Amino acid sequence: MSTAAATGGRSWLGAYVALYLVFLYLPVALIPLFSFNDSIQAAFPLQGFTLEWYRSLADNETMR
Repeated sequence: MSTAAATGGRSWLGAYVALYLVFLYLPVALIPLFSFNDSIQAAFPLQGFTLEWYRSLADNETMR
């Protein structure tokens, strides 16, 4: 196998791994963004900015 073929294969593998990781972790990265959303549903565009979810978490005796 030539080094050019091996290098091309590695670059495709690196791109595949990068896309796979973005696919896995992008939803996790969006959770904090949606936690500040004023709407009940997690959808774009965001309806407004609120800290209500965090306020209800602080008011929950079991979580404290």
